[in-house]
Amino acid sequence: MKKVTLLLLVLCLGLLSACYDKTPNENKDPKDEEPIIYQLNFHQIDQSTITVDLELDAKIMVPEPLEKEGHSFVGWYISNRYQQPFDKDSQSLLTSKSNIDVYPRYIQNYAFKPVSEGNTYTMPTGSYGQATIDGGYELGMSEVTAGLYFEVYEYAKANGYDFQKGKAGSYVFGSNDKVRLYEPVVEVNLIDAILFSNAYSEMMGLVPVYYDESFNVLKKVDDYVNTLKGLIIDDQGGFRLPTSNEWEFAARRVPAEQTYTINVAGNYYIPSDFLSGASMSSSDFSEHHLIAWIYGGAYPDQPKTMNVGLKQANHMGFFDMSGNVREWTITTTSYSDSFMTVTRGGSYTTLRKDAVTGISFSLDSITRMEDLGFRLARTN
Repeated sequence: MKKVTLLLLVLCLGLLSACYDKTPNENKDPKDEEPIIYQLNFHQIDQSTITVDLELDAKIMVPEPLEKEGHSFVGWYISNRYQQPFDKDSQSLLTSKSNIDVYPRYIQNYAFKPVSEGNTYTMPTGSYGQATIDGGYELGMSEVTAGLYFEVYEYAKANGYDFQKGKAGSYVFGSNDKVRLYEPVVEVNLIDAILFSNAYSEMMGLVPVYYDESFNVLKKVDDYVNTLKGLIIDDQGGFRLPTSNEWEFAARRVPAEQTYTINVAGNYYIPSDFLSGASMSSSDFSEHHLIAWIYGGAYPDQPKTMNVGLKQANHMGFFDMSGNVREWTITTTSYSDSFMTVTRGGSYTTLRKDAVTGISFSLDSITRMEDLGFRLARTN
């Protein structure tokens, strides 16, 4: 009897031991587990880092970015190559088990100013006779700077675009891009300017304007002549190039009547042989050094590009409409084996007579030169 009792006791102890012979994780309620902690490292432009410790599925508190002079904040990005925007609500982010580095992205400011409020205007005789402007639009107050162009270029490369980087200014006194970021970008052709416009639109959350004949957003060009012949423009307010007439309207219009203006239906314009912003003809040199970087008015012995906006604005508030660099428009004059496109404005290499508002030059659309850039427009 004692043997039976002892045997039963041993069996009971064995069963109890089996019931509790589990690893701690097997006995532990999942709700009682220590939360997994990971870190978001927000890197600021002053080299400081804001580290946020988070539990999985916890609400992410995104810090405020520091201000950068002359720039606007675009957003936070994962990695400093700016290919993947940071999304605090992303499911993959919320279930991540590793630390993540986040970087702020900025873009150099580019200001627009309204030119036409949507009325129909008839300009006096200029490059193409008596031109009509119909519809509202805005024009960039300056030429596109190298700094803005380079920032958009980096975004474009990461998002399927293929165009040339261009150069910062004319390089006469050296080749340090970092000190020339507020000079106009140069050595860009018409294709570069068109693709830049689309990339900049996308980057800023706008609808691109330029499409190929299959209505795909234009991001790269292999055959420039056929691409330009089949170019589709679908303007929903994205960035674009101005037409030649839009450029001339902004260069010649004057808000109020002056002794030198031409009156057309109650609207006032400088004569076509004036520099933009001038109150005297191109044969009178006394005010030209105040309004235009042209040959003889910048550095007579060694002309070069200059930072945008240093000279006086014209009557409508636009800078460098005569001088600094010539500017592409979207107006085409020939559709044969080459694709000739109108440029406006004169440059630091241009004589006064060739920088007046009523003159234009057509160049092959693949041309890149050290005194050739562009400015942007937007439809209201």
